[in-house]
Formats: sequence, C-alpha cells, structure tokens
Amino acid sequence: MNARIPHLEEQAKRDLALVTDLAKRKHAPRTDAEGVFVRPLQVGAKLKSAAPIVKQAAELLNMDLQPIRWAVQDLIPEGVSLLVGAPKIGKSWLAMQFALSIVNGASVWNGRAPEAKGDVLMLALEDNDRRMQSRVTKLFAASKGGIESVNGLHYTTEWPRMDRDGLAHLGAWLDEHSETRLVIIDTLGRFRPPENGRGSAYQQDYEVGAGLKRIADQHKVALLLLHHTRKMAASDILDTVNATQGLAGSVDALLLLRRDRGQFDAALYVTGRDIEHEEDYALRFDEHSCTWSPLGRVHEAQLSRERRDILDYLASHGPSAPGEIAEGLGKNGGAIRRLLQKLLSAGDVKSDGKLYSLIHTYGNSGNNGNSGHDRHAGSTRVTPVTCVTAVTKGTAENDRSGVLEI
Repeated sequence: MNARIPHLEEQAKRDLALVTDLAKRKHAPRTDAEGVFVRPLQVGAKLKSAAPIVKQAAELLNMDLQPIRWAVQDLIPEGVSLLVGAPKIGKSWLAMQFALSIVNGASVWNGRAPEAKGDVLMLALEDNDRRMQSRVTKLFAASKGGIESVNGLHYTTEWPRMDRDGLAHLGAWLDEHSETRLVIIDTLGRFRPPENGRGSAYQQDYEVGAGLKRIADQHKVALLLLHHTRKMAASDILDTVNATQGLAGSVDALLLLRRDRGQFDAALYVTGRDIEHEEDYALRFDEHSCTWSPLGRVHEAQLSRERRDILDYLASHGPSAPGEIAEGLGKNGGAIRRLLQKLLSAGDVKSDGKLYSLIHTYGNSGNNGNSGHDRHAGSTRVTPVTCVTAVTKGTAENDRSGVLEI
C-alpha cells in the first residue's frame, strides 16, 4: 500500500498543475480579431449604462403607437432623407419647392401635400444672399401669393460642420423654433466632417447619417440632405449615392432625381423604410417659374416621349411606312406599329393602309418638349437646369450672414 503513495502524490501534483493552468487561461486577458485586449466581464461589475429594454413581440399588438408623420406626404417622412442627383440638375429648386409647400400648407403636386403647415430652415451652404434673393423672388412670383407666402422660410449661408458644433447649433435652433417641420442641408458635403482616415469609410458615412437622425428624432422634424450621385451609372437606387452604402443605409428615405437623355425632363425615384412601394414621378422643369411639375409615372412619360418621336419623324419626313419609321428611329418594328395604332385611334395621324401621315401641323417636339437633353446620337451630356434671370429691386449684399427669415 505504501509503495503506491508516491505515485498518487505525483498524479495529484500533475492534476493540480493542470487545473491551475486552466484557471490561468480562463482569467487571462483575451483579444479580439484585431488583437486588441478585451477585459472579461466580472460578475457583479458596475455597468456604465442601463440595461437594454427587451420587449415581447406580443406587446406590440396592444401598443398605441403614433403613425409616421410626413413633412410632405409620401415623399419626405419625419427623420432623415437624402435627395441625390447630378450637379446642376435642379435639386435645390426642388428642395425650395418642398419648403414653400410646407410654409404655405399647400400641395407640391396633386396628392403630395405637407401633413401640417410649419417653418423651414434652409442651410444654403453653397449660396450667398444675392443668389438666394434671386431664387426666392422667382418662387415668390410663381406662388402668386403675398409676402406671407414666404413667411416661415428661414435660411443661412454659413453653418459650422457637424463635428465643429454644427449638430449642437442645429439642436439649439430647433429648441427655439418648435414649429419647424423641415430642415434642408444643401449640400451634405459642406456640413459633414471631412474624412479623417480613422475607421472604415462605411462606418464614417453611417455615423454621419446616424448623428443627423438623432437630431431629427429628438425634435420630431424632417431633415432633407442634398447630395451628389456617383459618376458611374447604377440600376439600384441605393448604389447611385456618391458614398458608401453606409450613408444610404443610415437614412429613412432616399429620393433620386435623374435625367435620362432623350426621354423626358427628369425622373424622381422615392424609396424608404416607411414607403411601402418604391414610387416614381416623371417631372418637367419650367424655366420661368423654376418649379418642377409632374408628367405622370415614369413609364407613362417614356411612352409619351416615344409617341412624340413618331410625330417628330412624320413632321420631318412626311408620309411613311411603319418599317421606315422604325428604322429611322432605331426602334422595334412591332412597338412602332402598336404606337401608330394608338396615335391613329387618338386622331393624331391618318393612314391609307400603307403609309402614315400627320392630320394636323405638328411642331418639332424636340424643341417643344424642352426635354433639357442633348438629342445628338450617342451623347450622354445632361444640360444643366437654368432659370430666366430674376428681375429684383435694389441690391443684395454678397455677405454670408446668420439665419435670416425671408
């Protein structure tokens, strides 16, 4: 019996050493995937924040939640929205059209009205007082109202970047102007912090949107951020934003203003978290009133454009066969025949059974349509949106002052 005791003692020592080693490993500092030490959570440790509130899904059935509020119905929800488009395409004019709609409590277009009348703050960070005067004068004349039609529209041409107290100043301004329904930031590039090289581009973009969303949610307002599209074409609306998907993913709604060569003036595509189905609107820009007006759905406007192309061809070439028209326009013969039948039924053309011709004198719709596109074959240049110069009394100083009420 005594001969086996040393053996047991050695085994006990080995077992004790193994347990000690395991204990050391258990409590040793751990590292994450990037090699950064992670401190283990101690039972009973004091946490710096309150525990997250976890709810039962069944509770939702009995909750009395307020419906989503809209700055402009089905276009701009409460929260953060991005309005993106190519430079000089008319984003600022569209944003100001939204603004005047809200301060007047009037529809932008049929069925697209503000949920409530209220104030608007516009951070026109690429403009000056002279340019703002010209724009407001134009829209003021188009509204056909008195000076009260622009009451409640506040603007500034200078504002600190969001990392230089820009968000704090915005929150303070909203505290003092509780009637504000919409804040327009034109452009986001002048407001967001410059890239600092710390962290991923995705994370930086996401934090920009998240920071603005906290302000919007806290004050229950809508923020509309004007931003540019990327140069490379994209079929998915989320891929058109000139940023990583972190920016598009952090906002509540995305509005894309796009102009396609030879089709119609512009298309506005709208998608978002609270927008059940993606919407699209064909729009036309009026250079005298500097406002956008709807032409219907995008598909309908494209069809109308194709009909005008046929009428253009007949006006230029005279009586023609369907095959000649299709070849001249570079279109499918079957599609041209179907459109000709619709034009025939509408009384726009006549036919002797072989050739189609105009019934009425028809001007070249390439000029009448004012599509704003370069019609030259193969060109993808988009003509910038321009307005007839506004005639104003007096002069505006080219200063960059604080927030003013127009």
